[in-house]
Amino acid sequence: MRAPLASFTATALVVACTRSAPPTVAEPARVAEVSVVDAAPPLSADAGATVARTSVDAGAKDAAAPEEHVLAWTDPKPLEELTKSCAAQVPGIVRPKGVDKDYWEASPLSCAYGLYGQSCVVDPCFTEQKDVCHDACERTCDGCAKGCTTACVTCKKACTKGDTACESTCARSCATCRQECLFAKDRCASGTCAKRYEQCRKDTQAKWIASGCQKGCRDFYACVDKCPEGFDPSSACGKACIAKNLGPCTPTFRTACLFNGLLYEEPPGDVE
Repeated sequence: MRAPLASFTATALVVACTRSAPPTVAEPARVAEVSVVDAAPPLSADAGATVARTSVDAGAKDAAAPEEHVLAWTDPKPLEELTKSCAAQVPGIVRPKGVDKDYWEASPLSCAYGLYGQSCVVDPCFTEQKDVCHDACERTCDGCAKGCTTACVTCKKACTKGDTACESTCARSCATCRQECLFAKDRCASGTCAKRYEQCRKDTQAKWIASGCQKGCRDFYACVDKCPEGFDPSSACGKACIAKNLGPCTPTFRTACLFNGLLYEEPPGDVE
């Protein structure tokens, strides 16, 4: 029964991943590079000089305006903003209203960076990790960041008016503090939340087996393989297979069986 399960699972995952995903903009087609050394007539001296100057000017322009990648609060641009204001809101650190957190590309300077995303399978453990544990990590990081801002304001108040060196020192201290908040957030996500997810998966697999849903899910696929319509849970045959075999499954496990195949199988693998 590998072929029907694999075929349905692949189809289900594609639908699950694309149904709610935001539209993407296709990349422009790349123009193939064609050598024109032999095909083009030789340039005149003046024309050649013009082309050379144009190339040099274009190269100088590119070199003068390299793409800026801000990866830490201690990078020059964030430091500059913190020097102006301890509560600087650099682009990408606050999620815009109406934008789902699973589809927002946060800046590495944001407490939300790396915490969210869409799952293509029915996995309550992933949902708990993302919406409960990761959310707690983000809120703790945000609280930490507010403390950094408060300390920065206090620091600047002690500076003599016009003492830019003092204000820069306060800004750098704030940047270092904000970066430490992000490090703590990463440890929370990769340590605390990862361990919780691992334990949740073990507990879920134990319940999956003990409830009888693992056997029921196997029997369901064996049953639906014999349906004349193939894998179609909405058909009369498919519904009969569900009613006959998935009774022991909780609603979540039933959905997992239908959409994930044997995701909670231990050890994982196709049904023989």
